[in-house]
Amino acid sequence: MKGQRKVFPLLALFVGVVLAVSLDFGIRQIYLKVWKKPFLDTHPLRQADENFHHGIKPNSEGVDTYGPYSAKYFSNSLGLRDGKIREVSMETDHPRILFIGDSFTEGGPIAWDRTFVGRVAEELKSQNIEVLNAGVASYCPITERIKLRQLLGEKGLRVDRVVLCLDISDLKDIFYYEEDRAGKVREIPYGPFHDKAGRLRRADEVCGWLENHV
Repeated sequence: MKGQRKVFPLLALFVGVVLAVSLDFGIRQIYLKVWKKPFLDTHPLRQADENFHHGIKPNSEGVDTYGPYSAKYFSNSLGLRDGKIREVSMETDHPRILFIGDSFTEGGPIAWDRTFVGRVAEELKSQNIEVLNAGVASYCPITERIKLRQLLGEKGLRVDRVVLCLDISDLKDIFYYEEDRAGKVREIPYGPFHDKAGRLRRADEVCGWLENHV
């Protein structure tokens, strides 16, 4: 009897570990084969970009959805979120402010006039000040630097002020991207810690699915 009492906890622990590992593996395989879809291939408003990995389709109209939230969405000729589809000139005779940041700045599934950039734009309209929003979900300082270099340098967009909006998620996102020798953004999940971040990657996958389906 004493021997059985000693063996039973060990057996229960072994069975528990096997079940946990099997469940983790099973969920991961189901997620990868059934639920995970190429986001940039299926989203009506977003696209892959050779310079900064991903961006917004120019002159687009649609509904942006994230989890239980959704809102009407427009982009202008520069591929920046806007209050409507419109042509943005490179030069202008009135003051212009450019905001740039990640999803908090972009505003995603929130109506334009309720985002903080949209509210600033509406407030400054009476002063003939134009506001542009270059924020894109999951952007970070690396992506934003290259985006600004393209907009203000290569394309020659003229602005009077640039407002860089940083938040705590940049500490995580900055591990996902780097600038290559050609000056383009390259995705490197967890950078030099990629081989040691198996559990973190699995947690990200599950969290991503929960955010979009629960």
